[in-house]
Amino acid sequence: MDNVRSFKHLVTTQFLTVFNDNLFKQSVLLIAVGLASTFPAMQSWAQALFSAPFFFFAAFAGDLADRYSKRKIIIHCKYIEAAIMLLAALSFFLQSNTALLITVALMGTQSAFLGPAKYGAIRDYRDGEKLTNANGIFQSSVLFGILLGTGCAGHLSDSLLWLLGVLMAVIAIGGAKMATKMDSVAVHSQAKTKRLRINPVLKLVSGLRYAKQYRGLCSAMIGHAVFWLCGSWILLAWNEFLIPLDDGSRIVEVSKGMWSIGLASLSIFMGLGAFICGRSIQKNIFKRVPLIGGAGMAVGLYCCAVFGHSPLSIWLSLAVASFFSGFYLIPLRSLVQFITPPHAIGSMLGLNQMLDFGFILATALLRPWLLIKGVGANDLLLITAVLMACSCLMLKVCLPTKTSLSQA
Repeated sequence: MDNVRSFKHLVTTQFLTVFNDNLFKQSVLLIAVGLASTFPAMQSWAQALFSAPFFFFAAFAGDLADRYSKRKIIIHCKYIEAAIMLLAALSFFLQSNTALLITVALMGTQSAFLGPAKYGAIRDYRDGEKLTNANGIFQSSVLFGILLGTGCAGHLSDSLLWLLGVLMAVIAIGGAKMATKMDSVAVHSQAKTKRLRINPVLKLVSGLRYAKQYRGLCSAMIGHAVFWLCGSWILLAWNEFLIPLDDGSRIVEVSKGMWSIGLASLSIFMGLGAFICGRSIQKNIFKRVPLIGGAGMAVGLYCCAVFGHSPLSIWLSLAVASFFSGFYLIPLRSLVQFITPPHAIGSMLGLNQMLDFGFILATALLRPWLLIKGVGANDLLLITAVLMACSCLMLKVCLPTKTSLSQA
């Protein structure tokens, strides 16, 4: 199916979703940075509570996306998001850290059910040789949303943050209205007969067993999950550069708002890499593309770990890593979408999301222990560089040399 109009509405809805997610999440993380002396684990708790629902619900949400209309799921999720953002406004107004963390968990749950539907809809509207270009455009819109959402965080005083919650509720309703303009796509007949499984462990085992039937699918999903593992630790490390050292000094002597803008600006490089990669892949996905992207990410992260002792050196190193991340992510995501049979696309995307956020959850839970062991922000980025290099080795061994996107 080729429906350009519906794809444009899907992209707009996704942009508004990502803007809200990142404005809210970065606002909470900056509050956590300010509480580093009294509640040092709050940033990790926020990451963990946002990620945990994906592990428990993403695979089940993928089954729902196969069985029911993806369009309707997206619309319902957006209205639920509006209600959660009103709860966020109340949490900000009361300045309750507990209420904020509960809201983070609810936002993660809503996002877990939204993910398989929105990423599965890409293939509904732009399939075959247009898939990688569509993913490049979609990812660019995601990163533009990250740019604006993250960049808008940190500029209001804590007493006025409730206004952000009201604004985000309005934006969520706007996203729902945009989604109603998308065309419905008939549900595959095989998907209607699939058994719904809520148990995440059984779903993980059965899903991986199913994915092994298709060469390259498992390795693409694992490589994709490693990307989000690295992204999670990059975000934590970036914010930790603001935390005072033992002598009272900080590596980054800038305001929270300006540092958020610096983080957001990295998404420009990632979006550029994703767009170029999506446009350059036409009929075939070659294994060398994600390998080049992963190697570039590893080099950028290594340089930040070793030479990142000033705001400029940190930013430049991560800008390089961000640009190459587009060449890593787009081929892997496209492989997952293309290799999977149409009747199972929601299930596999849900499983992929489960792996993504399972890795993120693990990193969030591991971070407080690493802090106790004296692993600082630079050390964390060095570990991330090593993990990305290991992922490249895995992809080199497991991915097919070439995957044709032609609809033969």
